[in-house]
Amino acid sequence: MTASEPGQTRRKTAKRPPSYYKNLRQELAAKGRTAPKHADNTKKIKASLLKKWSRLLKKRAVSTVDDLYHILFYYWMHNQVVYRDEQQRNYVSTGILMASYFGCRPVSMFDTRLRVEDDDGARKSVDHVTAVGKLNNVGEDQEVLGSENNMDANDDASTYCDSDSDSGTDDGVDAGLDETGKTFIVEREENPILCLLDHLLSMALYDDVFAAESLRNVSNIFRAKVPSGKKCLQLKTKRRVPDTPVFREPERAEDGYRTSPTEPLRSGTWLRYLRRLGRNSGLEQSFTQYCARRGLVNAVNNKAPSSVRDQIFDNQSNAVYYYLDREVRFNTQAAFLGRPSDDVKLANSKRVVQLGRTSKDLTEKLRKKHRLVRLAPPVDPLLEAKKQVDAALHREKTNRRNRMLGKARKRHFRIADTATLKA
Repeated sequence: MTASEPGQTRRKTAKRPPSYYKNLRQELAAKGRTAPKHADNTKKIKASLLKKWSRLLKKRAVSTVDDLYHILFYYWMHNQVVYRDEQQRNYVSTGILMASYFGCRPVSMFDTRLRVEDDDGARKSVDHVTAVGKLNNVGEDQEVLGSENNMDANDDASTYCDSDSDSGTDDGVDAGLDETGKTFIVEREENPILCLLDHLLSMALYDDVFAAESLRNVSNIFRAKVPSGKKCLQLKTKRRVPDTPVFREPERAEDGYRTSPTEPLRSGTWLRYLRRLGRNSGLEQSFTQYCARRGLVNAVNNKAPSSVRDQIFDNQSNAVYYYLDREVRFNTQAAFLGRPSDDVKLANSKRVVQLGRTSKDLTEKLRKKHRLVRLAPPVDPLLEAKKQVDAALHREKTNRRNRMLGKARKRHFRIADTATLKA
């Protein structure tokens, strides 16, 4: 039967209302016909796929150096938010600068554990499923997904969930417990708003972390001279400092609120700080720590080797990643700010370039002038035996000397810089 034949019945293409499917399910249930066994799982899988595809198609917020300056300028000049303790105010700007310059995840800086109630009603902390890479008794889908208003009102929310990430990370990689820290290059900036070194130093002086009494004055730290054979000065800290979190949670005290001396800052509190700051400063999209992380990825891309890029962002896609040490020798701070680093400025200075070329030319002239041919001496068995015995004696003395010097060096470098500043 063709479309032109009379009496053809055409299929209805209009969208049916939800009540139709509701009545149909009731009719099938009355006849004893139930849904398939795996119907609920199919719905969950479909919802998960739709959510992941919508997240991939959605444009993610990326923070640039202009956005960073806009946020911090508003924060220090026009922000009228009152924190429970004024020490938290410095935490916000320092955390934003660290996320922008280092690209670290929240699990590297804050407490990302879940707060759940046990059978007795007491609250306890358990590791997040995506942070430890295994399932726990909370369930793998339990997350704090409240809106911004709910996050502002709920002070106990402790799970960090990005606006476009349901696993704690935006790159699909389990964050893990960041027990092995990395060393980054931090340089002083002329603009104090963007100077992370000043922020960290102010926090260290406020918490009184240095063992030397003379280091309580900031001028003594900046005027300290680094010897020519060393890259830096290792300042000795007090015994309590290694076990004390850098960012700590505000807590209730007898006379109001204070910053806890031992409790780490919860990721839910940190997320609430950032979202409120982004909303008040006039940003179009929600501001989270991953906005700064994506901005650093775009700044470092095509500027650093792939192995160094994986080292910075903890991506284990390259075998070279396992052979790199924990010191990042690429200046991520200069890359994010879009300026040359101090090493590049020094290497490209006219005086350095001119002296380097002159030294290279003189070296080539000396090689051409004093090119000698060395003849091999005759082989003497007694001389070879003596060389072997002398080599064995030298190795034995060297090993014993190194073991003795190793202990002395550890003791010396632990207190040397601090003793120098005390003098």
